[in-house]
Amino acid sequence: MKGLFQNAVIFIFTTVLISLIWNPIWASEKKKNKAEPGKAIYEEHCQVCHGEKGNGLTLVRNVLNPPPKNFTNPIVIDALTRERMIDSIMNGRPGTAMMPWVSNLTGEEIEAVVDYIRSTFMRWENIQGSSDKLINPGNPSRTTGP
Repeated sequence: MKGLFQNAVIFIFTTVLISLIWNPIWASEKKKNKAEPGKAIYEEHCQVCHGEKGNGLTLVRNVLNPPPKNFTNPIVIDALTRERMIDSIMNGRPGTAMMPWVSNLTGEEIEAVVDYIRSTFMRWENIQGSSDKLINPGNPSRTTGP
């Protein structure tokens, strides 16, 4: 009985301690995500296909035809307007794995993620040394080679 009581006290103490430690961290993480909603949305929904650096170099690209856009490619930067990106996220891209997000994200959230992508990955100063040398200019999302 003594061992059971000790285990219960340890469990309760650990639970209370974790909740005291975890809640402030969790609350600050929620505040950070509210401050940067575009980044949070990108990380949650887009990064798996488009990559942490927006270059589309992910494991998922190997099974998608065509592969996801490389937002660091100069040809893509020139071709994608903000309006086209908003439309692509809202309505998807037929013939690709890009699904419509209009029923999952609000208009404000879609605009926030587009603005995040454009300000983070689609900047000319980010291009130097990016993966754009791997890109076939005829199809900005495809790598060259076999």
